[in-house]
Amino acid sequence: MPLLPIELHHTNPVTVTARYQRVESALAHLDHSINSNRRPDGLYHSYNLVDFGETAYSVEPLAEMLEGQVAVLGSGLLDAEDGLALLDALKRSDLYRADQQSYLLYPDRETKSFLDRNVVPEPLVRESRVIRRELSSGRTLLVEQDLHGKVHFNSAIAGSEELRAAINRAGNLDAEDASELLDIYEAVFRHRAFTGRSSSMYKYEGLGCIYWHMVSKLLLGVGELVADARSAGRDEALLEALAAHAEEIRAGLGLRKSPDRYGAIPLDPYSHTPGFAGVQQPDSWDERARDLLDVPGKEQVNWIEYFDSARNHYRAARFSGTRLESCLFIGPDKQLPPRDWLAALFQKEQLTVAERASLLSGLPPANVEDSGRTICSCFSVGEKTILKAIREQGLTTPEEIGDCLKAGTNCGSCIPDLKALLTSADSE
Repeated sequence: MPLLPIELHHTNPVTVTARYQRVESALAHLDHSINSNRRPDGLYHSYNLVDFGETAYSVEPLAEMLEGQVAVLGSGLLDAEDGLALLDALKRSDLYRADQQSYLLYPDRETKSFLDRNVVPEPLVRESRVIRRELSSGRTLLVEQDLHGKVHFNSAIAGSEELRAAINRAGNLDAEDASELLDIYEAVFRHRAFTGRSSSMYKYEGLGCIYWHMVSKLLLGVGELVADARSAGRDEALLEALAAHAEEIRAGLGLRKSPDRYGAIPLDPYSHTPGFAGVQQPDSWDERARDLLDVPGKEQVNWIEYFDSARNHYRAARFSGTRLESCLFIGPDKQLPPRDWLAALFQKEQLTVAERASLLSGLPPANVEDSGRTICSCFSVGEKTILKAIREQGLTTPEEIGDCLKAGTNCGSCIPDLKALLTSADSE
């Protein structure tokens, strides 16, 4: 079958073969670029600064970043062994944060203040004709020298555009002088290497922060690597090593952590964790509660809420019509209302004013006994109820508990728990 021409931009016809050749050539260049960016420590450079001269060019890599490693994993270039080597290197690198069992977006580092950065190195001062001339003139429009002999750019200049404007105001610098001064300014401040948050901030997606979206993408990339290796029939030891990395990354996500360690509701997808704290609490708990509990399309929804900023307690309940549909209790003491009492409230068509007040207080009314965690689901019998019966009535077997409370007399799945409670009560 003859190859049919494909019109690109309605001009030059390109055959299917030529098109595939171009794609293959592009892929080969991309593969070469990725391989060329492999660092001696096993990570990959994420971003590079390129200078193009008249006869040559230079490439300068920036500091390591998690997103570069995620991009390489997702590129499809690495086989299972290379992927494992990258993950091992990532675990050894400064990107790993052991206390959160996860990975930083960028390594943490101290940044210099403006005064510390705004110092022209002595070799550049000696070599620069224009700086020496400006200093000897006594003029401080562009540069000035302090009492210690250090040379600084005028502190009012905030960027290369303002420096160009100051040069124009000076009026006595030719194009060569201006170019030299701008090059020195860049050498001092390195604005071209400025990457925003990763150069100046310590929260959000800044220095020392875990960016959970990127960690999730890392987990996805490792998962794809495991799936590809399994499909290719790779040996079990290799698969286990890759799967161990995937499990460790997954364990570092909020869902696997306690609120104390994570810093907030473990299932809540916060954007970042700064290097000096857990994940940041939301500015508005009521908005966060609605994000967690609201169901689109529901009509006649209303909320009741209580917030104690001094004790950092927040409680909310969501009603659909008159029925309780969901509730949320947030606080540092981990004390929750009795489960059975809450379950009973969900069964009611409408709550009384007293019940609504009790719900927001986090405590049942005084006449409601806390039965503890449910042991027998068939008959909704709680732990505290069973222990009380064991002590007061001298029960010694699961059968006696069943005769007294019905617990364990239906499906029998709670009998091991009943035996454990009998042992626990006997040892007191």
